[in-house]
Amino acid sequence: MNGKTGPHVTVTLAELGGIPTAQRGAASGVATLDSSARLPAAQMPSAAPRNVWGPQALGFQAWSVDPASVAAPTLGRTATIGRTYFAGIYISEPTTVSKVVVLAAGWAGSTAVPAARFYAGIYTESGTRVAHSGSAALSSVDAAGQTPGTPTAVRDSHAGAVAFPLTTAATLQPGRYWASWQMSAGSATDFYYFHVQTEAATNPSIFNLLPTAFIRNAYIEGVAAVPASIDKASMRVNHDQMVMALA
Repeated sequence: MNGKTGPHVTVTLAELGGIPTAQRGAASGVATLDSSARLPAAQMPSAAPRNVWGPQALGFQAWSVDPASVAAPTLGRTATIGRTYFAGIYISEPTTVSKVVVLAAGWAGSTAVPAARFYAGIYTESGTRVAHSGSAALSSVDAAGQTPGTPTAVRDSHAGAVAFPLTTAATLQPGRYWASWQMSAGSATDFYYFHVQTEAATNPSIFNLLPTAFIRNAYIEGVAAVPASIDKASMRVNHDQMVMALA
Protein backbone atom coordinates (compact mmCIF):
# COMPACT_ATOMS: atom_id res chain seq x y z
CA MET A 1 0.00 0.00 0.00
CA ASN A 2 1.30 3.42 -1.01
CA GLY A 3 4.57 1.80 -2.13
CA LYS A 4 4.99 -0.16 1.12
CA THR A 5 5.03 -3.95 1.32
CA GLY A 6 4.95 -6.50 4.08
CA PRO A 7 2.43 -8.28 6.34
CA HIS A 8 1.94 -5.18 8.51
CA VAL A 9 2.00 -1.81 6.78
CA THR A 10 1.59 1.51 8.54
CA VAL A 11 0.62 4.53 6.52
CA THR A 12 -0.21 8.05 7.56
CA LEU A 13 -3.25 10.12 6.65
CA ALA A 14 -1.01 12.44 4.66
CA GLU A 15 0.38 9.52 2.67
CA LEU A 16 -3.16 8.56 1.73
CA GLY A 17 -4.03 12.13 0.77
CA GLY A 18 -6.67 12.25 3.49
CA ILE A 19 -8.03 15.21 5.44
CA PRO A 20 -8.44 15.36 9.24
CA THR A 21 -12.05 15.19 10.46
CA ALA A 22 -11.58 18.50 12.28
CA GLN A 23 -11.19 20.26 8.92
CA ARG A 24 -14.66 19.27 7.71
CA GLY A 25 -16.85 22.37 7.57
CA ALA A 26 -14.11 24.44 9.21
CA ALA A 27 -12.40 27.62 8.05
CA SER A 28 -9.62 26.85 5.52
CA GLY A 29 -10.82 23.24 5.56
CA VAL A 30 -13.24 21.40 3.30
CA ALA A 31 -16.98 21.55 2.85
CA THR A 32 -19.35 18.79 3.94
CA LEU A 33 -22.48 17.47 2.29
CA ASP A 34 -25.92 17.23 3.88
CA SER A 35 -28.24 14.22 3.89
CA SER A 36 -29.23 15.01 0.29
CA ALA A 37 -25.57 15.02 -0.83
CA ARG A 38 -25.72 18.78 -1.32
CA LEU A 39 -23.57 21.57 0.05
CA PRO A 40 -25.33 23.26 3.02
CA ALA A 41 -26.18 26.95 2.54
CA ALA A 42 -24.27 27.81 5.72
CA GLN A 43 -21.01 26.70 4.04
CA MET A 44 -21.59 28.75 0.90
CA PRO A 45 -20.69 32.41 0.30
CA SER A 46 -23.49 34.95 0.65
CA ALA A 47 -26.14 34.59 -2.02
CA ALA A 48 -26.23 38.36 -2.52
CA PRO A 49 -25.19 39.43 -6.02
CA ARG A 50 -21.96 41.36 -6.37
CA ASN A 51 -21.61 45.12 -6.82
CA VAL A 52 -25.32 46.00 -6.76
CA TRP A 53 -27.48 47.86 -4.26
CA GLY A 54 -29.01 45.25 -1.98
CA PRO A 55 -30.32 45.48 1.59
CA GLN A 56 -26.94 44.54 3.11
CA ALA A 57 -25.28 47.44 1.31
CA LEU A 58 -27.47 49.83 3.32
CA GLY A 59 -27.29 48.16 6.73
CA PHE A 60 -30.27 45.80 6.49
CA GLN A 61 -30.45 42.01 6.30
CA ALA A 62 -33.48 41.87 3.99
CA TRP A 63 -36.28 44.13 2.79
CA SER A 64 -39.73 43.96 1.25
CA VAL A 65 -38.70 46.04 -1.76
CA ASP A 66 -35.87 48.36 -2.71
CA PRO A 67 -37.45 51.75 -1.93
CA ALA A 68 -35.34 53.38 -4.64
CA SER A 69 -37.19 51.28 -7.21
CA VAL A 70 -40.69 52.57 -6.47
CA ALA A 71 -42.29 55.92 -7.26
CA ALA A 72 -42.09 58.35 -4.35
CA PRO A 73 -45.49 59.75 -3.32
CA THR A 74 -45.93 63.49 -2.80
CA LEU A 75 -46.84 62.95 0.85
CA GLY A 76 -46.47 60.12 3.32
CA ARG A 77 -49.47 58.11 4.45
CA THR A 78 -50.69 58.42 8.04
CA ALA A 79 -50.68 55.18 10.01
CA THR A 80 -54.12 53.87 10.96
CA ILE A 81 -54.24 53.34 14.74
CA GLY A 82 -54.73 49.66 15.63
CA ARG A 83 -54.14 48.39 12.09
CA THR A 84 -51.47 45.70 11.71
CA TYR A 85 -49.49 46.11 8.51
CA PHE A 86 -47.65 43.22 6.85
CA ALA A 87 -44.83 43.31 4.30
CA GLY A 88 -43.56 40.13 2.67
CA ILE A 89 -39.83 39.43 2.90
CA TYR A 90 -37.98 36.56 1.21
CA ILE A 91 -35.07 34.86 2.99
CA SER A 92 -32.74 32.85 0.74
CA GLU A 93 -30.17 31.74 3.35
CA PRO A 94 -30.11 31.42 7.17
CA THR A 95 -30.27 35.02 8.41
CA THR A 96 -30.18 36.39 11.95
CA VAL A 97 -32.29 39.49 12.58
CA SER A 98 -33.09 41.58 15.66
CA LYS A 99 -35.16 44.50 14.34
CA VAL A 100 -38.16 45.25 12.17
CA VAL A 101 -37.56 48.50 10.28
CA VAL A 102 -40.20 50.81 8.77
CA LEU A 103 -39.44 53.52 6.22
CA ALA A 104 -41.02 56.62 7.76
CA ALA A 105 -41.99 59.72 5.83
CA GLY A 106 -42.29 61.57 9.13
CA TRP A 107 -41.66 60.41 12.71
CA ALA A 108 -40.31 62.88 15.28
CA GLY A 109 -39.57 60.27 17.94
CA SER A 110 -41.11 59.29 21.27
CA THR A 111 -39.68 62.33 23.05
CA ALA A 112 -41.74 64.58 20.80
CA VAL A 113 -44.73 62.20 20.61
CA PRO A 114 -44.90 60.46 24.03
CA ALA A 115 -48.38 58.98 23.59
CA ALA A 116 -47.47 56.83 20.57
CA ARG A 117 -47.13 53.06 21.10
CA PHE A 118 -45.91 50.37 18.71
CA TYR A 119 -45.68 46.61 18.14
CA ALA A 120 -43.58 44.71 15.60
CA GLY A 121 -43.12 41.05 14.70
CA ILE A 122 -42.15 38.44 12.14
CA TYR A 123 -44.44 35.66 10.88
CA THR A 124 -43.90 32.63 8.67
CA GLU A 125 -45.97 32.26 5.53
CA SER A 126 -48.23 29.85 7.43
CA GLY A 127 -49.05 32.66 9.87
CA THR A 128 -46.96 31.52 12.85
CA ARG A 129 -45.10 34.17 14.81
CA VAL A 130 -41.35 33.57 15.10
CA ALA A 131 -40.26 36.85 16.72
CA HIS A 132 -41.85 39.97 18.19
CA SER A 133 -41.15 43.20 20.04
CA GLY A 134 -42.75 42.01 23.28
CA SER A 135 -46.11 41.80 25.02
CA ALA A 136 -45.90 45.46 26.06
CA ALA A 137 -46.09 48.14 23.41
CA LEU A 138 -42.87 49.99 22.59
CA SER A 139 -42.92 53.53 23.97
CA SER A 140 -39.35 54.69 23.34
CA VAL A 141 -38.56 54.83 19.63
CA ASP A 142 -35.93 57.11 18.09
CA ALA A 143 -36.85 59.75 15.52
CA ALA A 144 -36.24 59.02 11.85
CA GLY A 145 -33.48 60.60 9.80
CA GLN A 146 -31.20 61.74 12.62
CA THR A 147 -28.10 59.63 11.98
CA PRO A 148 -24.79 61.41 11.20
CA GLY A 149 -24.43 62.40 7.57
CA THR A 150 -28.16 62.79 6.93
CA PRO A 151 -28.93 65.90 4.82
CA THR A 152 -30.51 68.75 6.78
CA ALA A 153 -33.71 68.70 4.74
CA VAL A 154 -34.21 65.04 5.57
CA ARG A 155 -33.38 65.52 9.25
CA ASP A 156 -35.90 68.35 9.48
CA SER A 157 -38.53 66.15 7.81
CA HIS A 158 -37.88 63.28 10.26
CA ALA A 159 -37.87 60.83 7.35
CA GLY A 160 -35.96 57.57 7.07
CA ALA A 161 -35.54 54.20 8.75
CA VAL A 162 -37.20 53.60 12.12
CA ALA A 163 -36.09 50.42 13.90
CA PHE A 164 -38.33 48.47 16.28
CA PRO A 165 -36.28 45.99 18.32
CA LEU A 166 -37.32 42.37 18.84
CA THR A 167 -37.12 40.80 22.29
CA THR A 168 -34.46 38.35 21.08
CA ALA A 169 -32.60 37.86 17.82
CA ALA A 170 -34.12 35.25 15.50
CA THR A 171 -32.36 33.16 12.88
CA LEU A 172 -34.68 32.83 9.91
CA GLN A 173 -34.34 29.80 7.68
CA PRO A 174 -34.92 30.09 3.92
CA GLY A 175 -38.53 30.86 3.10
CA ARG A 176 -41.19 33.56 2.86
CA TYR A 177 -41.98 35.73 5.88
CA TRP A 178 -44.03 38.75 6.85
CA ALA A 179 -42.69 41.63 8.87
CA SER A 180 -45.54 43.13 10.90
CA TRP A 181 -46.00 46.59 12.41
CA GLN A 182 -48.74 48.25 14.38
CA MET A 183 -49.21 51.68 15.94
CA SER A 184 -51.54 50.85 18.82
CA ALA A 185 -51.92 54.29 20.43
CA GLY A 186 -51.36 57.92 19.61
CA SER A 187 -52.69 60.23 16.93
CA ALA A 188 -53.08 59.35 13.27
CA THR A 189 -50.78 62.23 12.38
CA ASP A 190 -47.95 61.10 14.70
CA PHE A 191 -46.42 58.66 12.23
CA TYR A 192 -46.33 59.03 8.45
CA TYR A 193 -44.98 56.14 6.40
CA PHE A 194 -43.49 56.02 2.93
CA HIS A 195 -45.91 54.00 0.82
CA VAL A 196 -46.29 52.21 -2.46
CA GLN A 197 -49.50 53.71 -3.82
CA THR A 198 -51.65 50.71 -4.79
CA GLU A 199 -54.91 51.35 -2.98
CA ALA A 200 -56.99 48.55 -4.50
CA ALA A 201 -57.87 44.95 -3.78
CA THR A 202 -56.33 44.03 -7.13
CA ASN A 203 -52.93 45.61 -6.43
CA PRO A 204 -49.72 43.95 -7.71
CA SER A 205 -48.87 42.35 -4.34
CA ILE A 206 -51.34 39.55 -5.13
CA PHE A 207 -49.13 38.33 -8.02
CA ASN A 208 -47.90 34.78 -7.37
CA LEU A 209 -47.99 31.28 -8.84
CA LEU A 210 -47.67 29.15 -5.70
CA PRO A 211 -49.58 26.10 -4.45
CA THR A 212 -50.65 28.27 -1.50
CA ALA A 213 -50.93 31.99 -2.13
CA PHE A 214 -48.54 34.44 -0.50
CA ILE A 215 -49.65 38.07 -0.55
CA ARG A 216 -46.63 40.36 -0.27
CA ASN A 217 -48.41 43.35 1.31
CA ALA A 218 -51.52 43.30 3.46
CA TYR A 219 -53.11 44.44 6.70
CA ILE A 220 -55.46 43.11 9.37
CA GLU A 221 -57.89 45.14 11.46
CA GLY A 222 -58.83 44.42 15.06
CA VAL A 223 -55.76 42.40 16.07
CA ALA A 224 -54.23 43.46 19.37
CA ALA A 225 -50.44 43.49 19.80
CA VAL A 226 -48.60 40.61 18.07
CA PRO A 227 -50.61 37.39 18.40
CA ALA A 228 -48.97 33.95 18.28
CA SER A 229 -50.57 33.35 14.89
CA ILE A 230 -52.55 35.20 12.24
CA ASP A 231 -55.37 34.19 9.93
CA LYS A 232 -54.21 34.82 6.37
CA ALA A 233 -57.77 34.68 5.08
CA SER A 234 -58.63 37.80 7.07
CA MET A 235 -55.92 39.87 5.39
CA ARG A 236 -56.95 42.90 3.35
CA VAL A 237 -55.03 44.50 0.51
CA ASN A 238 -56.92 47.73 -0.32
CA HIS A 239 -54.33 50.02 1.23
CA ASP A 240 -51.19 51.98 0.42
CA GLN A 241 -48.42 49.55 1.23
CA MET A 242 -45.56 49.97 3.68
CA VAL A 243 -41.88 49.53 2.91
CA MET A 244 -40.28 47.40 5.63
CA ALA A 245 -36.95 45.73 6.27
CA LEU A 246 -35.26 43.41 8.76
CA ALA A 247 -31.97 44.23 10.42
